[in-house]
Amino acid sequence: MQKYKQTMNGYKDYMIPLKVIGVDMANRQRNNITRLPPEIRCRICKLILQGKWYNEIRNDEIVSQVLISQCLKLHSTTFIAYKKSEEYQKYFNDHFKED
Repeated sequence: MQKYKQTMNGYKDYMIPLKVIGVDMANRQRNNITRLPPEIRCRICKLILQGKWYNEIRNDEIVSQVLISQCLKLHSTTFIAYKKSEEYQKYFNDHFKED
């Protein structure tokens, strides 16, 4: 196995198998939404439930300011992972309870 790869800038990046450093890929944090403050996560849930497109959520004035301040990006896969999360499911269930 090759121990490093040459990058575009000429530096060598050492490739360490994730098993060796003990990273469990199935249980690692999969989205940046969970790194945001609770009120922003709540806003994102609300925007998703309003049917907003992912780009509309990213460009929401409040959400975009927080993303910039925390140097985070929300990729489409981020939203997909978040919609499967317990937190989102709870928010969804709390707002769509059948009486």
